[in-house]
Amino acid sequence: MMSEKKSLTPEQQIKQLEVELREAKEKAQFFEAVVDVLKKDYGVVVKKPVGKSWRKSS
Repeated sequence: MMSEKKSLTPEQQIKQLEVELREAKEKAQFFEAVVDVLKKDYGVVVKKPVGKSWRKSS
């Protein structure tokens, strides 16, 4: 995969990243919708893990 990225032009890299970003946003929206349905229809409570951060430590 690294060799593919090195051979792409900057324009191709931008287009590829835009596609990946769009797909990631769509996936996030889907999972948020699933969580909303679980909350509304089934009364599921979603909690974030305690003591864990979504960001990696520097």
